Amino acid sequence: RHRGASASRGDHAELAAAIRSPFAAPFISERLSLADQLREIAMEACLLRMSVAIAAEIEVLKLSSNEARRLARFELGRYAAHALMMPYQAFLSAAERAHYDVDVLKSRFGVSFEQAANRLTTLARPGASGVPFFMLEVDNAGNRFRKAGALGFPQARFGGGCPKLAVHAAFAQPGQVLVEAVEMPDGAEFLTVARTLEGPQGAFAERPRRTALLLGCDLGFRESVVYGDALPGAPGKAGGAPTHALTPVGPACRLCERAGCLARAEPPVTRPLGLDEMVTGLSAFDFQ
Repeated sequence: RHRGASASRGDHAELAAAIRSPFAAPFISERLSLADQLREIAMEACLLRMSVAIAAEIEVLKLSSNEARRLARFELGRYAAHALMMPYQAFLSAAERAHYDVDVLKSRFGVSFEQAANRLTTLARPGASGVPFFMLEVDNAGNRFRKAGALGFPQARFGGGCPKLAVHAAFAQPGQVLVEAVEMPDGAEFLTVARTLEGPQGAFAERPRRTALLLGCDLGFRESVVYGDALPGAPGKAGGAPTHALTPVGPACRLCERAGCLARAEPPVTRPLGLDEMVTGLSAFDFQ
């Protein structure tokens, strides 16, 4: 399969002949990182070796279009590739010993930060499960590329996310791991970890692709996760107490009824606007 690499004009005929061959080898872009190149090779191996099993899983899903079935095949191949690169029991054991430190895991298994974080969201085998993580990947315009993992963290199907989440602040600090405890309007509390991800290698004068990843879990698991030690007031810090400063966040603005939010970009659809000419609120979208 072609992975986006460019070929010179003199190579076009040879490349076209190779693609037409039923035994053509995958053509992987040299712009991808070594970890991403490894995942592409692992995906090809899994799609070939597990084609019958993957097809059976897709049939169970009862998808309505060929495009949906192709996307499902791609995602199942990606899942299988991660399982091949990071075997379940070995990865779970390493994750527990490292207290779910993503940087330690990526070095131990020779994968990227995104791949290790993604694998953490899949540790849900009955009788041998890890911390139930969820994951979200966005670009600096707020577009969502990927979401995966545990249920519980609200994610709107349409519209942007909460601008107060650290995943949006990560773009101002590339490569840094930002840890935060957040609270939803309904009182649910989560531990979140945010970090930027670098995309494929860009050419000269080509604007690089950079996204940011949010990895999180219920705050109740903070003692099991190394990032819990980074929270303000975490036990073990000098002068700290076992309480945590919580950042008030919410779902998309259109679904959030949190009052007095400086970051509000839209009014909630569930409440009428205030429109009081005698009062100046914190935003133009104060509501009743």
